[in-house]
Amino acid sequence: MHVQFEDIMLRPKQGRQGKDLQLTGNMAVHIATRIWATCQRDREMLHIQRREEELRQRHEALEAQNQLRIQQNQARELRQQRRQSRAQDRDHGAREERRQIVAQQVRRIDRAQRQTVEQLQQLLNEERHLRQALERELCEPVRTRRKVLGSNELRRVTEISEVGGLLERRARELMLSNDTLVPANRLCLNRTECLLDGMSNG
Repeated sequence: MHVQFEDIMLRPKQGRQGKDLQLTGNMAVHIATRIWATCQRDREMLHIQRREEELRQRHEALEAQNQLRIQQNQARELRQQRRQSRAQDRDHGAREERRQIVAQQVRRIDRAQRQTVEQLQQLLNEERHLRQALERELCEPVRTRRKVLGSNELRRVTEISEVGGLLERRARELMLSNDTLVPANRLCLNRTECLLDGMSNG
């Protein structure tokens, strides 16, 4: 633009008119140069503003992508935690079911063992009573000895011996089963062992 204005400048002429024309041309060139510089500066500012706007939009896009990636990771972690929680719940349910089954088995064995102990105790009491009656009869003189033990009592002694053997085996089986599961009710086990020893030593 500066060259174009210089091209249209008039050559200086002699006299006042020539000076006025030269001054006018120089002023026009100065004004045009300022206008061109202003336009150039405006174009540069507009380019800078556009560049800044592009950078800002790109930064916002990157931030949005980062937020989306964070949300996706959080959603993935949440789904994984839910799957793990459901798996843990299933494992916990299975363990609780097994625990209840074992507890039922222990209660059933303890109940059967207590019944066996009670039966053993009754048999031992009856056997002790019959043995004491027999000892009293044997201690009396032959001529005054009364027949305390009749056929029914003798049959009962035989029955006690047979049932006692069965109960002894059953008690030992229960003790083994109870030891296999949980060593519960140790007092009952000790009592059973003492009763078994008493029957064996009869």
